[in-house]
Amino acid sequence: MQNELKDYRDRLEELVEERTKELEREISAHRKTEGELKISEEQYHDIFNDIPIAIMEMDYSAAYKYLRELKSLGISNLESYFESRPDEIKRIFSLEKLTKVNKQALRMSEVNKSDVTGAIMDSFVETIWSEYIEQSAKDVILFIFNKYVLKCKTMENEYEVEHKIITQKGNIKYLFVKIAFFTGGSSNTLRGLVYHIDITKAKQAEEDINNLLLKERQLSEQLRQELERRVYLIRALVHELKTPLTPLLASTELLIAESRQEPLLSLSKEAYSGASLLNKRIDELFDISKGEIGALKLKYASFNPVLMLQEVANYMKAGFFREGKSLDLELAENLPVIQADKERLKQIILNLLDNALKFTPKEAIITLKAKRDDSYIKFEVQDTGFGISDNRRQNLFKANLKYRSKAQKHSGLGLGLILCKTLVELHGGHIWVESEYGSGSTFIFTVPIKKQVVKVNPKKQRLLL
Repeated sequence: MQNELKDYRDRLEELVEERTKELEREISAHRKTEGELKISEEQYHDIFNDIPIAIMEMDYSAAYKYLRELKSLGISNLESYFESRPDEIKRIFSLEKLTKVNKQALRMSEVNKSDVTGAIMDSFVETIWSEYIEQSAKDVILFIFNKYVLKCKTMENEYEVEHKIITQKGNIKYLFVKIAFFTGGSSNTLRGLVYHIDITKAKQAEEDINNLLLKERQLSEQLRQELERRVYLIRALVHELKTPLTPLLASTELLIAESRQEPLLSLSKEAYSGASLLNKRIDELFDISKGEIGALKLKYASFNPVLMLQEVANYMKAGFFREGKSLDLELAENLPVIQADKERLKQIILNLLDNALKFTPKEAIITLKAKRDDSYIKFEVQDTGFGISDNRRQNLFKANLKYRSKAQKHSGLGLGLILCKTLVELHGGHIWVESEYGSGSTFIFTVPIKKQVVKVNPKKQRLLL
């Protein structure tokens, strides 16, 4: 009996010793786990606090409980409920607890940590509450109600919104807010991680762009009205100038036909020439003005450029012969049919030939050339005149340039060249001049063989009014 008791006691001691060792191992493991958990929490706290994104931990449990009570009272349409009781939004929002906030969130909201963390948000709500916060709070409450109280399965677990706040210092800020909700395994608990991204600069840039767009629309409308005024004034001006010119041209033509003696015949011809030139300048002025505002239109047709150039040369030959100058044609073989405004193209060439006639000395040779250049026809008017200096060449196609020949015989605004540039660009081509002072000039322009759609913008340069 004593031996059995001894064996029993020994066995009991062994069991106690084994259990003690097991407890020691469990305690040691528990302490290790506690240490690791503490390190993990510290690391999480450091990451949470130092991350450059504004983050808050929110406890929505009290608000969640209140919303479930509303549902138990038969309220299923919370938005209608808020319409009749707007103060409820602020009340429910005040039930939310801010449990943790990082440095970036404090800097962004300009609030002291002691003002907000770990307390029901009554005082904080009074500080930041505004119409912007009210709308944002209402949206979040509606989201919680529909997702977690009414259990709408089609809704995501995250809520996103942009809203505007006014900080304690009175600064306006725009924020992108994202809330990730989690229940923590309890039906009575609802928490959320709230991420705030400051988009104030982006919003301010957007507002600046919108203001600039508004200003641009206002300026465009002012420009449109100004262009309409210009068109009206130009038409009125052309009408006023053309009205007395029409009978003057008819009268001088009649005088030329009836005159048989000098100096009446010469005077009549001079009067007719001057009136015709003035009529031409008025037409050029009107065309340039229409080109500036995008109202000048082309009448496209298919035609043979060789025949057109021969017509122009035949028309101008008498004038060249009278001035003691010669006009030669150099046309490449097999020039293709082109699609262009034939009359406007003739107008360009006639202007260039007329300038060559005026600004070259006696016995000068002017050559009219044309050849194919890829998908374009290149036209050239080459002369053996005085040439053009670098300074004048740079401004040759601009308004208000007074170009004079070496003998100072001719001068003007250069309307013909401005109109040539406008008409060439309307066709989708380019115009330029190659010249060396004292060695003649070559005016060159290109026109597409096929019709091109050209977007016309009002010119920056202005000639009239």
